[in-house]
Amino acid sequence: MNDDECCNHNDIGIIAAENEGPENFSMEGSLREEPRQKKIRENKQKLRKELRSKGQGYTQHTSCNLVAPREIKQRCKEEACTRSNKKCNEFTDDNRKEICTAFYGMGNLSLQREYVTRHTKTETKKRKVTQNESSRRSNTVFYCLPLNGVLQPVCKVFFLNTLSVSEKTVRTALAKLQPTGVVEPEKRGGRRQSQIEKDTQQNEKIKEHINKFDRVESHYVRSDTTREYLHEDLNLSRMYRMFCSDYQGQKVPSETAYRNVSENES
Repeated sequence: MNDDECCNHNDIGIIAAENEGPENFSMEGSLREEPRQKKIRENKQKLRKELRSKGQGYTQHTSCNLVAPREIKQRCKEEACTRSNKKCNEFTDDNRKEICTAFYGMGNLSLQREYVTRHTKTETKKRKVTQNESSRRSNTVFYCLPLNGVLQPVCKVFFLNTLSVSEKTVRTALAKLQPTGVVEPEKRGGRRQSQIEKDTQQNEKIKEHINKFDRVESHYVRSDTTREYLHEDLNLSRMYRMFCSDYQGQKVPSETAYRNVSENES
């Protein structure tokens, strides 16, 4: 087939779609084509994020290095903590493991940040130790952990090593703590509100076009299903071509998007 014949064939298909419409497909009930099952792809980045939030081992995206599961680290120098009225020595390793397990059992970064803010307290430092006028530290952070239902003061090393988190994790959580006491939600990932609104408008156009076609209930399994059926000469590809013809000259969604809306409506 030469180029001229190909062009003529495509032109015929376009003209046919333009001359077709929902009113040309009145019917009394015929079996609609079965929707194709969508293949569910595993989102490795999302899985990696979930494993990290749950404290489980995972493989880094860039270096492919294996990150070990989170577990409690070594204890602090409890003698020094006792002199400063810290209760680090009262926690057993079983207590620490229970706290660590509960922390990563939440499996949610926002909840874990909220946990950190509820077990820390920031105050302006009361005394100056360095001779330098411009000290980098202006605040003091106090840490505590639950023991038998009561919050007990602990040192920073004990707090970080029990939860198996870094000091940066604490700084980030405190930085996201708003004056109302609520931790600022995670803003990374997801979709913009403008894109969500655009997709909603797009789906409404598709639904409006699909609803133009006559549909009837099945004559055979009416009591067992609420599925409706279209004309026997119709299929989603043909309906999509008519949809594109109605919005010719405008940006239209893909055929996959049209199919997804149709399957949800069926």
